[in-house]
Amino acid sequence: IASKDANGDKLLSFEEFWAGVHKG
Repeated sequence: IASKDANGDKLLSFEEFWAGVHKG
């Protein structure tokens, strides 16, 4: 995902957040 759209940002944030939760 190299796009910087509102949806892309949200998706990236969600993915990062989910990854952190699973890593935590």
